[in-house]
Amino acid sequence: MTTLFGKIDKTNYLQVLHNDEPGVFKFEKIFDSSLFDELSIVTFVSSPRFFFEKVKPFKKVTLILGIEDNDSISKFYLDPIAQNEFYKDADDETISSIKNGDLKIYFSPLNTSVHSKLYILKNNANGNTRIVLGSANFTENAMSGKRQFEEIIIYDNSHNEALTRFYEERFLYIQNICLDFIPERFKKKIKDGSSFVNINLGEEDYIDAIKDNVKRISQTISISEETARELDILKKNLHDKKENTEKELESVNRAKTIFEAVSKNKNGITAIITPSEVTRKKDTIIAKTFSRESKKEFTDKRAFLQYNPGSESIFRHDMASGHSTDYAVKAELSVIKEKLDLLGRFIHAYDEFTINNVKETKLRIFESILYSFVSAYIWKLRDEYARLDNKDEARASVPVFLLIAGLSQSGKTHLIKFISKIIGNNGQYYHYTRQSKLSSLEHINPQIIDNFLYEENLTPVFVDEITKEYFSSQSSASSNYMGEDYVKKIANTREGMFPVVIATSNTDFSANAQVMRRIYYIQLNNPFDQERKSETAKYFNDIYDSFGTELFQDFQLRISQKFMEGLTLDQEDFLNIGRSVFLDYFNETGIQIPQWFSLSRIDDYYLRGKQLWERLYRMKSKGFKEDKSSNEITIDDDIVFGNKLSVNKEKRECLQYLSSGIVKEDKGLVVLNRKKFFSFIDKKQGIASIFSR
Repeated sequence: MTTLFGKIDKTNYLQVLHNDEPGVFKFEKIFDSSLFDELSIVTFVSSPRFFFEKVKPFKKVTLILGIEDNDSISKFYLDPIAQNEFYKDADDETISSIKNGDLKIYFSPLNTSVHSKLYILKNNANGNTRIVLGSANFTENAMSGKRQFEEIIIYDNSHNEALTRFYEERFLYIQNICLDFIPERFKKKIKDGSSFVNINLGEEDYIDAIKDNVKRISQTISISEETARELDILKKNLHDKKENTEKELESVNRAKTIFEAVSKNKNGITAIITPSEVTRKKDTIIAKTFSRESKKEFTDKRAFLQYNPGSESIFRHDMASGHSTDYAVKAELSVIKEKLDLLGRFIHAYDEFTINNVKETKLRIFESILYSFVSAYIWKLRDEYARLDNKDEARASVPVFLLIAGLSQSGKTHLIKFISKIIGNNGQYYHYTRQSKLSSLEHINPQIIDNFLYEENLTPVFVDEITKEYFSSQSSASSNYMGEDYVKKIANTREGMFPVVIATSNTDFSANAQVMRRIYYIQLNNPFDQERKSETAKYFNDIYDSFGTELFQDFQLRISQKFMEGLTLDQEDFLNIGRSVFLDYFNETGIQIPQWFSLSRIDDYYLRGKQLWERLYRMKSKGFKEDKSSNEITIDDDIVFGNKLSVNKEKRECLQYLSSGIVKEDKGLVVLNRKKFFSFIDKKQGIASIFSR
């Protein structure tokens, strides 16, 4: 066929018209690096591998990625991992180009689509310019001429200078409205010597990236009804995105969750929050969207309990065979009665073989056992609290950590061994060692505990003799796996299926009020009689051998039924659902409610602090300087705490026991709210105290 421009070869998939003449052009001839040293690209899409490979010969490269729909652009706006992923095929030479500013990448703004395919080549030495227009994206399929019809028109400035100048200006116009795709923090790291590809996208980088993204959105769009519609469309597209590759869908889902976290309704209009607000919501965003790689160097020796969403029930998974069996199994009433009797005998040991007869100790033993029985549903209770209160922070009302503290020889280890046995974990537990190896079968360190908390094996993590630093450390160096900030992050934001941690500790344990209200603290202060040690050991072993898992398995069936029937959550007692199961047991078996059955939540840390401060006030009252007119008490450190070198540590730990609102000042002199302090230690005031005397 002969046309205005000459003969067209109908067999060409890639049809090229160069300076008004048809011809056969391969990629290297179109983008001739021997004639040009600078390349500017506007393309709807480009394979990162193809792009980085083909632009290498050019000294300066500018790429504008045009995105057609907002659900595709969302991951470039919102997902730091997708942004980082783009550079995985970049080599050291490309990284050097980014560092020097010779490689620049842009993408289209949120409410604008760029579907142009425009390529500009320049020779900066002689001023020669070439423009390339057409249908072809900067991809191997489009540019190879293999079974994909594409049209390309090429003009050199020597043939049509006005046209080349027009499209140079067109390119600059598009570039000016687009956004820099290379995050500033990565540019800085590259300048500091880091390889872009090998940059570890840790939590801090991840949050910084999101802060950069929300700042970028705010700078390019204004809060208006039109913007709100664009954001609402983005939100809808993110929710409706169904068909995609698994990896792309993962990115879209992550972008959706990030969007929900960084957007808000402002006077009926959807708006993006500020970077400082991102910082405040950091823990929630990290917990919901940050992908963590579990360290598999360790061996998990726990039984594998898993939750089946369909039946809302617990299964036990056999790692060797790969099969799962129902672990929520009904027990005969006679078996339940037998196990309740054995449970009573175990609890009775904390009365029979201890030095003092303390009724409250037995309540605490049962409370620990009750927590372990409910443990496979703790995560679900947390989700329910968050759903009902409509805020993520409500999860903290259901503690992830049970800490059993107490004097030496008070039976803490006996207790976690027993619990581990009767729930099917063969009595196994870990010894806490801060620097233990990941491959250890007996010892556990904070990093391994953290790994367990991001898995779906619902068997509790049993840890013996954990140190108080695990909960109270303020060191930033260890904050990823332990310490105050870590405990608060797990308690406030960890969602989905994961296990609890049941640990023992000594009585020197202390932590601030923010931490203590996020863990469940039980204290045992009644030591066993060491002269009856062998007798005690035989007593416990006989119970271990006879108990089995029948009661725990039946309990799992009953608690799942209560969830399916619909339960009313008790805001003051998160274990109320478990207590109701035991009350059913007592009613059905005709057993009178035992003395060891705890009717409500136990708050030992509050009680311990109350007793400590009541004792200090009673014995060192002269050190508490009262001012009724200002409703204040000023503490004399020398009288109350003494002048030993360790006074600061002791003072700090004592202050941690005071509940919120009591301490008015703790820098230098300690000043307390007088009425709240007296209420805390149950000291009567005024006329009430006279009648009391």
